[in-house]
Amino acid sequence: MVDDIVVTAIRRSDGAFWAYPLEQRADFSDSPMLFPAGEGGGGEPSPLITAPLAVDCDSAAGLARTVADELRYLGPGGNSLPPVEFGAGIVRQQSGRVSLYKDNLVSLGDKGKSVLFLPTGAETSNVVGWVHNHPTYGFDPTLDLEGRYPSVDDWTEAERVVTERGVPASVSLFIVDSVGAVREFNYADKASFQSLKAPNMRRGELLPPQITTRNCQPQS
Repeated sequence: MVDDIVVTAIRRSDGAFWAYPLEQRADFSDSPMLFPAGEGGGGEPSPLITAPLAVDCDSAAGLARTVADELRYLGPGGNSLPPVEFGAGIVRQQSGRVSLYKDNLVSLGDKGKSVLFLPTGAETSNVVGWVHNHPTYGFDPTLDLEGRYPSVDDWTEAERVVTERGVPASVSLFIVDSVGAVREFNYADKASFQSLKAPNMRRGELLPPQITTRNCQPQS
């Protein structure tokens, strides 16, 4: 395990965060990149919101389900999903099991931003996916139905890190929707999902089944 680090960001006047993209060494010993960085602004630096989740899992799907369960502890009152996006990279260890990159869920503190974490360098071959939640819109339930799928920004950032940073095209995006259901979207199927329009999404076309697998244990 590497030592914990503190990633800082600028808090804008509207309460949103602007993340500094920090360097990442090939051995994962420094901090992850956060995409997209967003628009900067004035104000004093504030830490990003982080939540430790140190588990090892048999599969990325099982880890994503565990993340969804953990998110309920981060919402108001400790029994609901948070109103902002939390996410993390999923990496394969030498043992073949998977874990969250840096053992942390991290939020940019702003609903509606894509939260993809990229460990760059030679070890990008170990990246197997990303997991993050889409908070409820509240005022329009139809948007929550669309939020069951990766957003346009999610697919754009995934494509960028695959084509420009060498992340394997076999990666998946795991989306936790507004009611806590978890689904896996394979990057290889990106074109099919991107072709869906809002009415198709509201009907649930091509929607993968929910993940119920739990195969994680606390790290020793």
